[in-house]
Amino acid sequence: MEEIARTLKEARHRLGLTLEEAERSTRIRAYYLEALEQGDTQSLPSQVQARGFLKNYSEYLGLDSGPILQRFSEVIHSRRTLPLRRARQDEMTTRPSVRVKRRRISADLVIAAAITLTVLAVMIWGFGLVASSLRGRAQAASPFLIPTFTPTSEVERAATESVLLAVGQTPTPPSIDIPAVLTDAIDLRLLIERRSWLSVEVDGEQVERRRVAPGELLEFQGEEFVKVTTGNGGGIRVFFRGEDQGLLGELNEVVIRLWVREGAITPTPSATPASSG
Repeated sequence: MEEIARTLKEARHRLGLTLEEAERSTRIRAYYLEALEQGDTQSLPSQVQARGFLKNYSEYLGLDSGPILQRFSEVIHSRRTLPLRRARQDEMTTRPSVRVKRRRISADLVIAAAITLTVLAVMIWGFGLVASSLRGRAQAASPFLIPTFTPTSEVERAATESVLLAVGQTPTPPSIDIPAVLTDAIDLRLLIERRSWLSVEVDGEQVERRRVAPGELLEFQGEEFVKVTTGNGGGIRVFFRGEDQGLLGELNEVVIRLWVREGAITPTPSATPASSG
């Protein structure tokens, strides 16, 4: 990735361009362009968008994007396989020591298991005594006068249910508090895949109205609604709260869609398809 970054930076310096000038021409944020020139792929939104940014930026600088994208794919593949190889090496290195530790603590495990079984046996025996005592009291009392118990632990609650079932009464299940679901703000991202005309309104305010180019990633957040209008529904992919909602529509299709806190509202019927340029 350092080789790609150096190539991009040298090409921009050779043309005498600044990052701000490149941002205005490519419609890619200077922050992402700088990340490409530094080889910082962690600062890019995703690998798919990184490839789009890299293709547009290299062609803008007059470079052949084919070899650059091929080299980028090789770098990503090597980064994916490197942790796996290291994990296998670590496993082969540490495997003998793990076996020695298991042999040393095997006796402790046996003792711990024996103690655990003994404690469980004592608890079961004690619970049997408590249940028998309560059952005897319930049988001695009148069947119409059922004593009221206030369980303070799991053992007492189980004993109470046994008594109620013995006299033919169904115990009342405990209530469960379900926390309310909090509603987040409207978070909408548009990934431009084809050239399109785009208009965006956030809470009634016009924030975007222009022709957009492939590779751009636009982010919008609103409190009440976000309205999107485009002349090429098949060229814009929507992400609502981080989830891919797919393309807005078909190629060259005029689409008007509204998002609120609950999600997208049924879109307005499309008008006659217009050319996306």
